[in-house]
Amino acid sequence: MRAPVGLLLDSNDWSADEQIELEKLLNMPGRSSIAFLKRPEIEDYLIHSGAIARLLTQDARTLNLKDEITKMKVDDFLGAIGKGTKGSDILNRCFSGLIVGHEFAKNRDCQRLAEAILADEPELLRPLYIEIVTFLGSVGSLAGAQARQSTPRSPARSERG
Repeated sequence: MRAPVGLLLDSNDWSADEQIELEKLLNMPGRSSIAFLKRPEIEDYLIHSGAIARLLTQDARTLNLKDEITKMKVDDFLGAIGKGTKGSDILNRCFSGLIVGHEFAKNRDCQRLAEAILADEPELLRPLYIEIVTFLGSVGSLAGAQARQSTPRSPARSERG
């Protein structure tokens, strides 16, 4: 049995040249497709102070802490983090900085953040939704593979800053 396989990867793990090479190797019409997110990491789509505050407040209660993490606290914390910081580092700093010793876990917290954003401001996830739907429509398709090859690439790691 043959089923097309698709990989949608964080773009910051790969230089522009590596992305091109992987696409040449793995984009096989009808068999496999590969693409890279426009933003460096999936976490970059999930930076939302209200959603972060909601999750951290829930986690604080689970840990029997009386602290309430407000949107304002998260906004202040995010404001202190330098530009050019990748999304996973921002979330790690927020989680461990606002609840000492608490770590952001991608496999646990990305879904929770996405659900919280969908509940508060679903339009914020539209760019990610469009990327995913476009990619899914191209998996195993010759037209999709050719269309992705004509779209601009993410900047290489050294170009992002």
